[in-house]
Amino acid sequence: MRVSVFCGILILFLNSKSFGNTEFDSSLGYTIVKFQDTKQLSISDSDSTKKLLRSGVCIPGYILNTDTNACTGSTVELNSRTALTYQWLPADRFNNSTDQNPYMKIDSSRTYHLEITNYTNNLIVNPDFELGNTGFVTGYTNCNGSDCLNPLGDNGYAIGRDANYFHIRFVGNDHTSGSGNFMIVNGARPSLTVWQQTIPVTPDTKYAFGAWISTMITLSPAQIQFSINGSQIGSLYNAPDYANKWDQVFATWYSGLSTSATIKIVDILPILEGNDFGLDDLFFGEIISCSDSISIMASQNVSLGRDTLITPPDQHMVLTPAGGPFEYYIWNTGDSTQSITITEPGRYWIAATDQNGCRTVDTINVKNSKEFIVFPTAFTPNADGLNDIFRPIVSNISNFHMTIYNRWGQLLFETSEMITGWNGNIRGEKCPSGLYVYVVDYEVQDAVETKTSRGSFTLIR
Repeated sequence: MRVSVFCGILILFLNSKSFGNTEFDSSLGYTIVKFQDTKQLSISDSDSTKKLLRSGVCIPGYILNTDTNACTGSTVELNSRTALTYQWLPADRFNNSTDQNPYMKIDSSRTYHLEITNYTNNLIVNPDFELGNTGFVTGYTNCNGSDCLNPLGDNGYAIGRDANYFHIRFVGNDHTSGSGNFMIVNGARPSLTVWQQTIPVTPDTKYAFGAWISTMITLSPAQIQFSINGSQIGSLYNAPDYANKWDQVFATWYSGLSTSATIKIVDILPILEGNDFGLDDLFFGEIISCSDSISIMASQNVSLGRDTLITPPDQHMVLTPAGGPFEYYIWNTGDSTQSITITEPGRYWIAATDQNGCRTVDTINVKNSKEFIVFPTAFTPNADGLNDIFRPIVSNISNFHMTIYNRWGQLLFETSEMITGWNGNIRGEKCPSGLYVYVVDYEVQDAVETKTSRGSFTLIR
């Protein structure tokens, strides 16, 4: 890119043949983008400059955030410069995809896009009235003296800084800075034009019109009509309910075959009491659409992989997490190394922290590879603390259910808890010594089949 300024015109030499309102010089092989007012484009902003020449992007970039890293699971707010409309994409990632400054939860690394519409240069002459009483047509009577609007009950206006100076009952200052000029109107004559200006336009083009309106006295707020080339644009606008409050009105207009736009503002409320308003910061410009993007790199999650099996006590298993890189590790074993060696089944977890302070945790269940269920052949429920309960010794078993019967098939006991055994009683009464039968249904962990084990044992008293 080359940047030059000739006679107050900023010229960017691009390697593209199409970039907005451009001129292509085939002899140079560059596209020339001209900005009559160099204030429109700041090339001192390094982040905006980086985005300046990418095809189809906003000039300068609208997204105020820069490409960044973020912790997975964290919430990030994105910010845009002011525009007419906003559309953030992908829309389902944002709490409000049409908001200027939405936020979203980070779940992965991705690029987010912003599509905006805005207007180009303001085509209205003297839009903020800082040039005084010039640049527009009006049917109202102008005055400049103290309280001069008071006798002009329905057709007077003034251009100034303090509404109270021109009418002792008016309250208000300008919208732009609070100390500049604005148009102060003593309305109520629908047959008269408050403000009018004719502007050259490009056919088959969409434009935006806007203005800021305030109320001078809290009594019968004005009702204002906006039109272009004789046709009303937008709805009738009711001025604010109380004095010195500024509201913005906005409408769009399509030029069609028109080569000029005559913008007209009329107060259509024929009421003398009240009905007084301020007008400031009008704008009319071509609507443009452009896009911007930002990339956010999400932190990686630490992973110990799928649950696995170990054969204790001889097998030594090394647990090494995937993901990262990470700077710090801590295991539930107390180790702070990247890897640990285990010899016993159990539940192990690791917390890993990366260089940006993002912390992630993962867990792995290491199960005993030996599957067995062993039943005693006898037990002695005599309360001596030795062999008082009948229950199996199990490993790698789940969905356990045991029933116990006497020799005549009477159900004496049942449980679904592997640690709960039979104490040799039924309904509080001791069962006699003798032979009893157990039936156990169970599943082997990580398998889908159900197994059944049957057998007998002796109760000894």
